Amino acid sequence: MSLIDVFVKYRIFAIMLNVAVVLFGVIGLVALGVDRMPDVNAPYLVVETPFPGAPPSTIDSNVTSIIESSVNSIAGVERINSSSLAGNSRVFIQFSRSVDMQMAFNEVQSKINKIANLLPDESELPVVSKVDPNALPVMWIFMSGNRSIDELTFIANRSVKRKIENIDGVGKVLVNGGKGNEIQVEIDESKLLKHGLGLNQVYAAIHAQQRQFPGGHVTSGDLRKSLNLDFEFHSIAELKSLVVANYGDSYQVTLGDIADVYFGLSHNIGVSRLNGKKGVAIAIIKVEGANTIDVVRRITSLINDNNGIPDGVDIEIVSSENEVIERIIDSLRSHLIEGSILAAFVVWLFLLNTTSTLVVLASIPISLAGAVIAMYYFDFTLNVMTMSGLLILIGVVVDDAIVVIENIDRHLRQEVFGTAEVIARATKEVVFSVFAASLTLVCIFGAVVFIDAAIGEFLKAFAIVIVAGVATSLMVSLSLTPALSSIFMLKASEKPSRKIYKIINSGHAIIDNWYGVILNYVLLHRISFIGCTALLVIGSGFIAVDLPIEFFPKDDESRLIIELKAPPGVSTGYMLSRVREAEQLISQRGDISRVFSTIGYDEAISVNKAEIRVYLIPKSKRNLSQKEIASELRSKLRNVTGVEVTIGAFPAWAGGSNAPFEVYITGEDLNKLAEYTEQIYGIAKYRPELGDVTIDLSLDQPNYNFIINRRAAILADVSINEIASVLSAFGEGYRISMFNDPNISSDRYDIVVSLGDKGNANVDDFRKLYFTNAKGERVPFNSIMSVNEGFGASSINRLNMNFSVGFFSYPSISLDQAVALFKSISDDVLPSGYNIVLGGQTEEMQKSSGVGVVVFVIAMVLVYMVLASQFNSIFQPLLIMTAQPLAVVGGVAGLWIAEASLNIYSMIGMILLVGLVSKNSILLVDLINRYKRDGICTNQAILKACPERMRPILMTSLTVILAMTPAAFGVGDGAGEYGPLSIAVLGGTISSTLLTLLVVPVCYSLFDNLAGTTKLCYLRQES
Repeated sequence: MSLIDVFVKYRIFAIMLNVAVVLFGVIGLVALGVDRMPDVNAPYLVVETPFPGAPPSTIDSNVTSIIESSVNSIAGVERINSSSLAGNSRVFIQFSRSVDMQMAFNEVQSKINKIANLLPDESELPVVSKVDPNALPVMWIFMSGNRSIDELTFIANRSVKRKIENIDGVGKVLVNGGKGNEIQVEIDESKLLKHGLGLNQVYAAIHAQQRQFPGGHVTSGDLRKSLNLDFEFHSIAELKSLVVANYGDSYQVTLGDIADVYFGLSHNIGVSRLNGKKGVAIAIIKVEGANTIDVVRRITSLINDNNGIPDGVDIEIVSSENEVIERIIDSLRSHLIEGSILAAFVVWLFLLNTTSTLVVLASIPISLAGAVIAMYYFDFTLNVMTMSGLLILIGVVVDDAIVVIENIDRHLRQEVFGTAEVIARATKEVVFSVFAASLTLVCIFGAVVFIDAAIGEFLKAFAIVIVAGVATSLMVSLSLTPALSSIFMLKASEKPSRKIYKIINSGHAIIDNWYGVILNYVLLHRISFIGCTALLVIGSGFIAVDLPIEFFPKDDESRLIIELKAPPGVSTGYMLSRVREAEQLISQRGDISRVFSTIGYDEAISVNKAEIRVYLIPKSKRNLSQKEIASELRSKLRNVTGVEVTIGAFPAWAGGSNAPFEVYITGEDLNKLAEYTEQIYGIAKYRPELGDVTIDLSLDQPNYNFIINRRAAILADVSINEIASVLSAFGEGYRISMFNDPNISSDRYDIVVSLGDKGNANVDDFRKLYFTNAKGERVPFNSIMSVNEGFGASSINRLNMNFSVGFFSYPSISLDQAVALFKSISDDVLPSGYNIVLGGQTEEMQKSSGVGVVVFVIAMVLVYMVLASQFNSIFQPLLIMTAQPLAVVGGVAGLWIAEASLNIYSMIGMILLVGLVSKNSILLVDLINRYKRDGICTNQAILKACPERMRPILMTSLTVILAMTPAAFGVGDGAGEYGPLSIAVLGGTISSTLLTLLVVPVCYSLFDNLAGTTKLCYLRQES
């Protein structure tokens, strides 16, 4: 007794087996999280080394280059990017995706420990951390009210930030660009001079008196008591009483006598505005793998509670990623329902039997439940990729059940008395076809394991959903379908007596007749037909070459990001005036919901850069698309003088810069590289196809250069440390010690000594300075050193240890066309030794293009191996695989007609087609083989088998086509993302179905002739 006999005989067992799948699927579905994208394994590490006050040139030579050299020898390193900024070094290390990142982390940490003693004493210890490419803020919060920005920032840091950081899933919280609070000691130079003191005496006094020491323990009887040697001041009032100079019984000079001591912000250059209102912005970044929806909901609940927020302080949510994610997932959920209804209609249209239709449709929820179980097991979320997989499964999973139920239905109509044995026999007849077709589709995605690119991470989630769903549908078709058929289909079936049934049946007959005529005709003109088909395939190849290529497709998310970039060295006030001007122009539109602006929100972003996030009203309520609004805003914002403006969509994936076009030029000489960059930039910025091009070259940062007369300094007994400490105090301040007030907070804050507010400093202010030597004598600035104004780098970037400059834009043409245009410009400028390197989405696009070819080749080989094993033939698998190019014809044509691009989604659709179209060929070839084994000649076997298989082939193809139709032509949120996948599958299924029904029989006859096994019986049918 076979398994099918068991399921037909023990029908309740078959039903319970499938109900169990649904039960576990429901349990898994409840536990699944919701996100926009699958979690991408991030093969990146970053080594960050703070070096307060140091210029980029010093950091590049003394910190960054040392770290780069040490980690470059680690196995598996693919690329090293570094940025030397003012006060900070960042080295990004990209590994191969096959590398164990925990081992890589340990090795990098070991290398850093070995070279730590080579770094300057003034720099802090390097910190190694993992980088998440999804690490974009998932939520922005804005605080405002009747408080100063300093007070709001203190409340945000002390109350809001801490509470949010305690929420599960939150990785990082940035307040006003990461600016923290500190104790500001602003020295009044006139008072300092009046008391005859120097800065070194102030430093020495603070350093000596604001101290804690380890005290150890003492034994007191039976007790062992610790010694608490905390000699710090723990309030602002106490700190003001710190004695700087003691003149015996005459008088003492305290810190409060010569300085203004207060609780303030650390070098606050960050500015945040919401709809023209100034406040404090809080950016929240989740940890890798955390569920975005859950994280945002927990934060929203915390904010709504409003605990610990003083009266008069308002907190509002500017934006959250869950809004976009939920809209996209809701659209996909709607498409799932619409696709299921359309699939049900197709099945009924061909079977004309409600019972049979319901038996087939039972495979949809069970197969989807099987896919959900796999998603739960692999810890996937409901995201665009997995939901797209479920959407496609609606059309795919009914295929097996359709083939089985159609064969059962045909056998029951042929038998006088239908029995369970007839149902079992009918099921066994198609086991081979069903199993081979499903196994082919499963093996297609075996090629995913060979993909070492970001697309492999995305495709993995999609592939597992498809494989699990198809495997479950195979089980359903061979267990539940015959079991339910033996329960319901042995009873009297519906009588197709109604007029609608007769009309549909007549339509079926017309299709059958036409197909028979066309099939007979092409069999008589085989060479001509194959030649025409070959021309069609070749023609589609020319179209495919012209299709635009990009990594992520463009979508209308009802939001734009505008970047303003001013020349280096501008003040916060200058940048703020340009932001206000831009905000006024933006706010004039009626389709804008809110405008959120930030200057220096990230400590890596300097004050000459600002971002304006523009949130549009829903696209259903506006007349213009997001792209059209961006174009109009681009024209308006050209009127904002003194800044470069770029406008683009929000990045869906933080695998590089915000801009999709990201290209670097590299070389060994920074000055020559800058020269070539200016030449290329001068051409590229006037090419409208490239969009608003920006570069990260910044060698014109205004600065002051100091020259020490070392002989004079030695004679005056002034040390280098004294000079550096005075100049530091004149700048952002000199960090001398730490402070905490237990009555306010347990946090410790830096004590920063500065020479008052130098907002309008110039060269003459430096020349008025003086230094104090070891004898307490004042030494004028001009007597030992000079100062002049110049220009230097505000950042120095490297790529693979060569200097690099990045070009970024939102091109109006596709990424591959933009890269080709940029290369044509650069080739005329760059000499030997200076190279172009792709980055971000541009790099992944190039990798994906190459990977797509490799995957197709591997997939085809796997399909051939499976089919050869199933058919026990070397040649027949080639016959079945003639359908593959036919699918590409429709897929390419569909993308071309829809003006879509070849991207990560459409590429997945094309790969999926390789498996889908094989199923139809298998059905045809298997039945032809069976009739030939019964002694029928090839031509008669073809003419008999193909019409019999036409209906199940049309049914399975139409279910896929109609299941994809809502998504392919959908106007809902996210349609721009998953739409290309649906279009590729839709077009490929249409072309492959129409052509497979003719090409495969013709090729079969040609193969059969070549094999010499039989003569074709060319029988002209009488009309």
